[in-house]
Amino acid sequence: MTSNVNLLLQMLYQFFVVLVLVFAGIGVAAGIGLIVASAPTLRFFHVMNRWISTRGALRPVEIPRDTDGFSHRHRRWVGGALIAGGIFSAVGLAFGVDAATVGATFAKGGGARLVAIVAGTLRWFLIVGSGAGVAVGLMLCFSPDGLARLEKQANQWFSARRVLRGGDEMNLTLDRLVEAHPGPSGWILTCTALGAAAYAATLLFART
Repeated sequence: MTSNVNLLLQMLYQFFVVLVLVFAGIGVAAGIGLIVASAPTLRFFHVMNRWISTRGALRPVEIPRDTDGFSHRHRRWVGGALIAGGIFSAVGLAFGVDAATVGATFAKGGGARLVAIVAGTLRWFLIVGSGAGVAVGLMLCFSPDGLARLEKQANQWFSARRVLRGGDEMNLTLDRLVEAHPGPSGWILTCTALGAAAYAATLLFART
């Protein structure tokens, strides 16, 4: 188990270092563009600065929809389906799915161990979810009032649109500063990105 965790951590480490290298390369390209061809680069920035409203995109999923009435009107059928489905899926996952076999099927070598870890974690997550479904089904069949009280406490509506309201506004202060001083901004961006790339490359090749 320890070796699998170490392998996972090593792969995540390499992934994030490569990610830093990629973004550093983009930064170098943008910085050089600001230095040698500021006008086309700024026009490209204007094209890329498109405002997409997350509030508008999230609006359909923000509307509360009540399904409690249907489940309580047909509580025997719905509860029985939850119990049968939960037991079937839990037993099938517990005795019919082998994480090691899944890993060996979809990958080889170290990748197989990583896939096995993900498959095993997902397997236990689904087993716990199936058990929760069985518990809800039992309460729906034999203790609907208790389930109604639990639903009253659990069914709290949180608006993601309200939380994201401040972050949905465009803040172009940095863009205006770059437009006013493209040359110095390009040099700062290029030097910073080159430093980040050099450091990330040192970390990457030092562990290989």
